[in-house]
Amino acid sequence: MASDLKPIICAESKPTVIHKGFLEKRGRFFKIYHLRYFILYSNGVLLRFMGRPDSEGYCKQLKNCKVLQVMKPNRPPPTKFIIEGFQDSVTIERKFRALSEEDRDAWYAALGKVLAPAEVPIPKKVTFVNPRPTKINGYYGVNYKTRLDRFAFVTVLGYGSSAKVILVKDCVNPKYYAMKMLKWSRVINEKQINNTQTESYILFVGRHPFLTRMALSFKSNGYLCFLTDYCIGGDLHYHLYKLREPGSVGFGLERTRFYAAEIACGLGYLHANNIIYRDLKLENVLLDKEGHIKIADFGLCKQTSDKDGRTSTICGTIECLAPETLNRFPSSGRAVDWWALGIIVYEMMCGVVPFILKNAENIPSLIHFKKPRYPPGMDSEARNFIQCLLQKNPDDRLGSGPTDIEELKAHPFFETINWVDLYNRNMPVPFTPDLTADNDSKYFNKKFTDLPSILAGLRDAPNDIYSTKADQDAIRELKSIYSQFSFYEERKENVIPDNYVEADEPMES
Repeated sequence: MASDLKPIICAESKPTVIHKGFLEKRGRFFKIYHLRYFILYSNGVLLRFMGRPDSEGYCKQLKNCKVLQVMKPNRPPPTKFIIEGFQDSVTIERKFRALSEEDRDAWYAALGKVLAPAEVPIPKKVTFVNPRPTKINGYYGVNYKTRLDRFAFVTVLGYGSSAKVILVKDCVNPKYYAMKMLKWSRVINEKQINNTQTESYILFVGRHPFLTRMALSFKSNGYLCFLTDYCIGGDLHYHLYKLREPGSVGFGLERTRFYAAEIACGLGYLHANNIIYRDLKLENVLLDKEGHIKIADFGLCKQTSDKDGRTSTICGTIECLAPETLNRFPSSGRAVDWWALGIIVYEMMCGVVPFILKNAENIPSLIHFKKPRYPPGMDSEARNFIQCLLQKNPDDRLGSGPTDIEELKAHPFFETINWVDLYNRNMPVPFTPDLTADNDSKYFNKKFTDLPSILAGLRDAPNDIYSTKADQDAIRELKSIYSQFSFYEERKENVIPDNYVEADEPMES
């Protein structure tokens, strides 16, 4: 797909012209329509010119994009239409206005010729439900009629640096959901629009048994809200550090193998759809009521133009970052997710992440130069699996090849996994949550669930859901546990013994 967006195309491979002519295009920022000349080619590339070009050269156009979808608005005038496409590896939407209804019909017919299913950048072996659903202002699943007063607020499930997650009950269709609430002003100020749009796309469009799903999204009372599955079993971090048996270290081999297989299956689905997850950690792996995992929180995902897409952004949780992410250059690809899988498999087996110190600033040096220490008696196949995932060079890492997850499936660590049964959720789960009601929150941290859940103040004080001084004091105290990287302080408090690895202590291979 990225190659289709190159501004210069060799004459011998030049596609044929499907349609050309003038259209009025609305500006991205000032919302004013400007008359521009467009040429549509058989490969779906749409070129834009200031005026009619003297020749069909490829070097003087203003912009180009690869057409993915054409949408017809319900409101007049009837000459308006919207084109969704790829431009510079980013999905965009632009509004157009034809000069007449006849001209509009001609463009509709021409655009229809380049919208063959093969042009949609979704691999055939992976099925997204409704691959190109309608979106509004870049967000999927938008329902403008939904307001916060439609929901009864039950308890706080989580509170991070950029969002809060609330357990809510839908008063229209009695069902419990996890509502992720992001303050809209903060989304704007911190330039998180692209991230939240990508998150809404994955939540609403993706369909996989091990990914969380979104029922709808809406804006109300100054918040952008995503109504998602309520994974009642809590996250694996809470299970590993708060609920494990006394004297035990980790989950044990079979439970770790089961969770690792389901996580890998979900990551493989994202990779097949050109999405790098970039934030894999136990806190983002939840359990549903049956004990199967659900990967959550897609706010840091990177949607690339092809399977080999790269990114140079440093993001994620410090102790789970791959060496190439910390380097920033050369850019990193989907192999960063397999590194993170190696980190959490080690963590589930050993009860601690392999690279952690009391001083977070020294963790990158451990990641770059040290090898993990493995406890005596650790299963040899599990150890080799982790070692293959924690290769410093991403090109040597298990899963970095063109077959991606298939490399992991072939490893002896997963020899006992029936992947068809796993995908169909037919394999027996190692742990089933013990639940008393559909709104049970026993598997969530009491640090959050004990927070005041009197959220009627939403209607009275739309700027924040916590309006009393006691609530604000509780939130300030809660925020103090966060450092630059999410959950680092909590991890340090829970899992680092006083005599654990110091910066100058050599790591054993």
